[in-house]
Amino acid sequence: MLPNSKMAKAVRFALISGAATAALTAPAVFAASDDESVERIQVTGSRIKRTDMETATPITVLSADDMAKQGFTNIQDALQSLTSTTSAMTGQSVHGFTPAASSISLRNAGANRTLTLINGKRLNQYPKPAGGTDNFVDTANLPMEAVQRIEILKSGGSAIYGADAVGGVINIILKKDFEGIALKYRHGDTSEGGGGSDRIALSLGASSDRGNVSSFIEFTTNEQLKATDRENFGLHTDKVPHSEYSGYSSYGARIAGVRREDKTMPTGQRSLTEEECNAGGFLWTGLCGFDRSQWRDLEPESTRFISSTNFNYELSDNVSFVGRLDFAEAKSTTHIEPMAIDEYDINVAGDDVTVSYGLEGDANYLSKLFENGKSTAFGGDFANAEDGEYVTVHQPLIDTIN
Repeated sequence: MLPNSKMAKAVRFALISGAATAALTAPAVFAASDDESVERIQVTGSRIKRTDMETATPITVLSADDMAKQGFTNIQDALQSLTSTTSAMTGQSVHGFTPAASSISLRNAGANRTLTLINGKRLNQYPKPAGGTDNFVDTANLPMEAVQRIEILKSGGSAIYGADAVGGVINIILKKDFEGIALKYRHGDTSEGGGGSDRIALSLGASSDRGNVSSFIEFTTNEQLKATDRENFGLHTDKVPHSEYSGYSSYGARIAGVRREDKTMPTGQRSLTEEECNAGGFLWTGLCGFDRSQWRDLEPESTRFISSTNFNYELSDNVSFVGRLDFAEAKSTTHIEPMAIDEYDINVAGDDVTVSYGLEGDANYLSKLFENGKSTAFGGDFANAEDGEYVTVHQPLIDTIN
């Protein structure tokens, strides 16, 4: 048996005191842990650890209420209202290889340098690249009623998202808790005629304790707006550029001849001109001006049917099943003037001239243009050359060209 020294007594006292202290303080620690609450934080489409206002360029947010108050009926119009965005192309365009499609370019970096996300996830790209080279996301294929808010990161996000986010990032957040039925109709028209539009939107949604399913359907029609419907585009009177390749001008190929700024006819010379030019045409340097506005659309006729169905279901507190089903069908009918004859000089020689032998170029192509009455340089019917008012330097022409 060990001697009961003062040192042994001190050690026993210290051990007993420590055990008693641990027993008394343990319940207090557990009680404090039970009182602590952890706030749930949800992040969509971002790996940036700082808050929005801490960054050099804060994220701009467009809510559904803000867009409705400003009268926006599609995502394209809402995004175009921002000073940081430029439209790379729109569904109203009559040019290009991407009919009825719309895209957005942030900071004018290009549509292929602006990343578009839905709920933080990448989207399928439009099947036809813009200009044959630039891939982009068609923002017109999403119903406006399905959008809860749009987040725009205006600074470059390539360090986080990759090279396609050099211009910035657009993150479209969809509604996930819509309940009930909503039907909206909107009609738009213009005071000058043409360019009218109709839009019908149907929203359906139902919720349970664990999830929600909602469907948004939209049908829109846009009326054709012709250049002749607007005074500023009704008649083109600009002079043809002084170039040997004026055949590429909007006004068609020029007849070989002298350039006359005073629009007078030199002695002994005749002109080859369209019948309509005598009444209201304009002629510069030996050319009967081609009025392209009679064929050109400012806005094409189009129809679009789109739908988006979203569903989410909580399998447990930490596991959810989510999905989205989209459908889009768009049709656009575009009218534009025929292309100018690709010869910088069209030489007319001899008294009897025919299309096949009197003009340089593809005879079959020229013949088709004349048969359809859509020649950019000559049209289909010609008046007697002696009755013309305009100048060429070739021999006098006295026969009508058919």
